[in-house]
Amino acid sequence: MISALSRIIDFLVHTETHQARTVFICCSLVLLFYSSAIGYAEDTPEFSFARYANFVEREGWGAVPPKVYPKLEKLSLPVAFVVLSYFIPSITDDVLALQVIQRNHMDAGLPDIQSNFLIGRNGTIYVGRGWKIKPARSLDFPHYDGKFIEIAYIGNFNDEPMLHPIYNATWDLLKFGIFNKYIVEDFVILTEKHRKIAD
Repeated sequence: MISALSRIIDFLVHTETHQARTVFICCSLVLLFYSSAIGYAEDTPEFSFARYANFVEREGWGAVPPKVYPKLEKLSLPVAFVVLSYFIPSITDDVLALQVIQRNHMDAGLPDIQSNFLIGRNGTIYVGRGWKIKPARSLDFPHYDGKFIEIAYIGNFNDEPMLHPIYNATWDLLKFGIFNKYIVEDFVILTEKHRKIAD
């Protein structure tokens, strides 16, 4: 967890975009706030998204089935890295925005929506590719191919604050992943600094 926080802080020092700074400051705060509690009292066998009110499976947001080709690839679990990203849709309804995002990604040649999970502006967690499928950004992070999941935020946090439910959703998602052996406990956050530099 300390390594994850240090990666975030390092990113914040060097990033030049206010928008990226806003998102990653918020994420670092939630990780810092809960880091001391990770893996302890609240981790019980009953911890499940089945009872998480703001968790929406693919059918709940109207996802279309992934394409047969190109074939989706499986992750090697547990992953040691987590990519945090965001989308800024023009549509204010998160469900409609997700449908547009998926359609745009598939029209661009991807077999499915890019990210493993997406978090809406009210803290709702939406399933994208889920825990076991590689995200689409493996080419952006070739040294970590098959070793990370991507969590994407929906919204423009220059114009609207990232509310506390989003912090809670981030924590719940990461904690669930750690408890169920999808993510290692000492995972590392990947940022745009770690992307492959184009020639």
